[in-house]
Amino acid sequence: MALHANYQKIDNWEALYEDDGHAGKKLGVVWETLVLFSMPVGLREISEANVDEWWFRLKVLEKLHGPAFTSGTGEKFDFGYSDVRRMIGLTTNVSNISRAKFLANCKLLLVEAGEREARYGKKKWDRDQAEAERLGQPPELWVHPLNQEARREHENAALLAGKAK
Repeated sequence: MALHANYQKIDNWEALYEDDGHAGKKLGVVWETLVLFSMPVGLREISEANVDEWWFRLKVLEKLHGPAFTSGTGEKFDFGYSDVRRMIGLTTNVSNISRAKFLANCKLLLVEAGEREARYGKKKWDRDQAEAERLGQPPELWVHPLNQEARREHENAALLAGKAK
């Protein structure tokens, strides 16, 4: 189902649009992104009654996924409370979900991310252990970041010893 949004109940909604230079006016990127966030937020509208819930859910999503935007200089930033308040009056065709369901969805995301990280960490450990065994050293010596200089020195010495033969 396509996402539909109605901006006409937002105060001064015409100011949400920017001139794009080609096709006329389009919704500003911050406002468009906020509309898209209505799907993971799980709230169909932004009203005076639920603006704090919107803000809460956006902050939770930011903790899960990181900031929503990156500036041209690489600085990361997210929505401000004033951005959400600016959109009071927005309505969409998104299905409302309870806070409990929203948090359950977030829990699933955390579990999936944790499992992914655990698989990656295990694979990395296996690779590091195989490398350490190849060098004849215990893996604990090589996987810790503080030991990386010692690892490089050992590898260089092994290479030089091999060339000297």
